Amino acid sequence: MAYDPINAKLYWGDRTANTIIRSNLDGSAQQTVLSITNPYWLALDATMGTLYITSCPSSCDILPYDLQSDTLGSALVTSRAYTNVTVTSRH
Repeated sequence: MAYDPINAKLYWGDRTANTIIRSNLDGSAQQTVLSITNPYWLALDATMGTLYITSCPSSCDILPYDLQSDTLGSALVTSRAYTNVTVTSRH
């Protein structure tokens, strides 16, 4: 779960439905933000408007999701079963 203090939103992953969902702080106005396979962890940089999602279908990837443009970026980190971590440089 991730908290957005700027826009007063909560984000969470539903691994059964393979979605990321957002709502108001009281749980109202729920909406699907993104469909993504096996979302595990979320972290939010509210200032930059980026939600970082760990998705683990067969390996685990950390992917940036731009909340302004609704765009999922390429994996920043890839790991197979939490070993052999590869960091991808973004310039």
